[in-house]
Amino acid sequence: MTQPRTHSPDLANSSAGPSTLDEQTLSALKTDVMANDQNCLSDHLEGISWLDAQSSKELLTLALNADAGECLSLLLRVADEHGLAEIIQSRTPAARSVLFCAAIDNLLVDVLPRMLSPSTADLFTTEDFAWALKKTLKASRGDARGDEAAVFLAPWCSPSKEQWTQIASCSIFAQDLPALLLAQKTVDLPAWRMNSYLADLTGFAEGADFFSFAATTGSREQIEWLLGQGFDAQQQDITGQTPLMLATGACETDNAQALLPFSDLEAADATGRTALSIAAATHSDETARLLLAAGANPNHQDQEGKTPLVHAIASHVADNIRLLAAVSDQSVSDREGLTAFDHAVEQECWEAVEILIAALPAQDAMAAVFQAAGRFIPVAAGRAAREQEAVQLRAQITEARLAACAPDPAASTRAPRL
Repeated sequence: MTQPRTHSPDLANSSAGPSTLDEQTLSALKTDVMANDQNCLSDHLEGISWLDAQSSKELLTLALNADAGECLSLLLRVADEHGLAEIIQSRTPAARSVLFCAAIDNLLVDVLPRMLSPSTADLFTTEDFAWALKKTLKASRGDARGDEAAVFLAPWCSPSKEQWTQIASCSIFAQDLPALLLAQKTVDLPAWRMNSYLADLTGFAEGADFFSFAATTGSREQIEWLLGQGFDAQQQDITGQTPLMLATGACETDNAQALLPFSDLEAADATGRTALSIAAATHSDETARLLLAAGANPNHQDQEGKTPLVHAIASHVADNIRLLAAVSDQSVSDREGLTAFDHAVEQECWEAVEILIAALPAQDAMAAVFQAAGRFIPVAAGRAAREQEAVQLRAQITEARLAACAPDPAASTRAPRL
């Protein structure tokens, strides 16, 4: 079995003193536990950060004896570490398993370090740990608490190779470098590929590599460790995106900063976008600032001829528009001959129009306005004329249909035949 990491108690147990209960409050809590009334117990525990050791022992003992499973999870959250340890040490293996199951079933990630302290961890069985790992790995599919619980439990277990592969994924979701270090001893990370389930969960393409996954979801220290293991920051996934582009698109500025020294700022994906083009379309200007400071080209054009500024306008991201307008050549036009100013007018992004005008010298601003007017006013006028013609045509068709359905007045005045 791998030696477990050392974990400190949760903040509730380290930053505040225990609540010493008066007789009336303790009696009310005991009544709730005896009735297995989770709602009333929750109300009575409101405002209590954590219980003193004696109250923890009394209430947990009562809950175990009364088979008050609904209340156990609430009591475990506020139980004192020493009181919990005494309960675990004094109870039968079956009772310990009940406590452990309550923590795992409710994914009490903050409780697990107290429950699996150096003095108590060896009291739980191999079966307990095997069941808990299986349970948390299943819960990790869509629940961050499951990821954290699974990576915490891994050192006490003997995971299968398949489980280690899943733990590697959980370590990225949980941004837990020590867990990743454990997983890499068994999992071939360079050969790791994303399965269909993870692809659906993350939005990645099935078959994505581990480094690309980590760039968008992991921590900076994980990125730095993977780079140190020889992972290539300039590799491109099946859409042509580099880890820097992926981190940028996910607004993971810290990860992007870690990748920058090893990345090609002018690398382009399958559509010709650079990392700055991708950053421009996100709702954060931090990464775009980072890339510009590193020397990214603000006038790069993708396959449609669009610059990062145009991408920012298309996403209506004012901070990025303002940032890029100050450093971009606004005269650059795309394949359709449209400039950034034209795109702002066409999309009726008036805030962008105001920003672009403010960033231009007065004579250039006037020229841009007249150019846009010359381009879009005739288009708008033509569209309005066509719409008016369509309205008139629909009215004529409606009038003709009504006339065809109307009764003939002459027929109503004819004399009936004898």
